[in-house]
Amino acid sequence: MREPGRSETRGALRCHWWEDPSGDRFLVPGCMARVDNPDIDECGCPAVEAELKAAQEELAALREKLAGVQEWAGYVARAVAAHRDGNAIMKKAGDLADAHKRAKLRAQGSS
Repeated sequence: MREPGRSETRGALRCHWWEDPSGDRFLVPGCMARVDNPDIDECGCPAVEAELKAAQEELAALREKLAGVQEWAGYVARAVAAHRDGNAIMKKAGDLADAHKRAKLRAQGSS
């Protein structure tokens, strides 16, 4: 059973019903209209189309940001490769990345 929560970027989740283990149902309002009057027919939550448009815009912005980070990382890699100790630096970076990945996997396994 999924608990009501919040989106990091768009605030409260839309109005929905939540059922507890005993079978009782509760309205979890996501907009002020339902907070003021839970019995109204229409709530003030954004339509699915509006949410989709916002999600697509957010995805486009994240892709643009990722492309910028990837471009910057390419410049850094070229600068390191051109350095006289470039191979040793890249090996050390790879070793650190592997150690970090193993530590994350261990932490996930113990959770």
